Amino acid sequence: MIHFFRKGLVIILMLCASSMVMSGLIKAPVASANDIGVLESYEPDIESYHDLSSDGPIQVSDFVQDSEIFYVPFLLSTNSHKITVDNQGGNDITIYLFSELDTVEPIRHMAVANGKKISLSGLTSRFLYRIEIVSDVPTQLDVTISD
Repeated sequence: MIHFFRKGLVIILMLCASSMVMSGLIKAPVASANDIGVLESYEPDIESYHDLSSDGPIQVSDFVQDSEIFYVPFLLSTNSHKITVDNQGGNDITIYLFSELDTVEPIRHMAVANGKKISLSGLTSRFLYRIEIVSDVPTQLDVTISD
C-alpha cells in the first residue's frame, strides 16, 4: 500500500514540475554541444567587422617593405567555414590567421605564391578572425579575401 502511495506522490510531483516548466515558472537549463568551451562574455562588436558572406570580398592593395607586417583593417567573419586569400601581387606572401580572442598565436599560417589562391578552412561563424600579411621582399600587395 505504501508503495502505491509513493508512486502516486512521485507522479503528482513530476506532473507539477513539468507544468511549472511548461508555464515558464521554472527555467529548465538548456545547453548544446556548441556551448562547450565558449567564453560567456564573448560578444562581437557588430560595427567593427566585415562579414565576408553578406558584405562580399575585401580587396587589399598596399605597398609593404620586406618583413613588414600588413594588418588587414577589418576583423572578418564567415558563414562558409573558410576564408580564401587570392594573391594577385608581384611576389610570394605569407598569411597569418588569428582569432580575435588570441592575437598572439596564429591559428594558421600559409605561404601564398604569386598568382595563387589558398583557402583557410575549418573555421566557424561563431568567432571573428584577423589576418596579417608578410612579404620577405618589398612588394605591392594586391590581395582579395573572400569566403
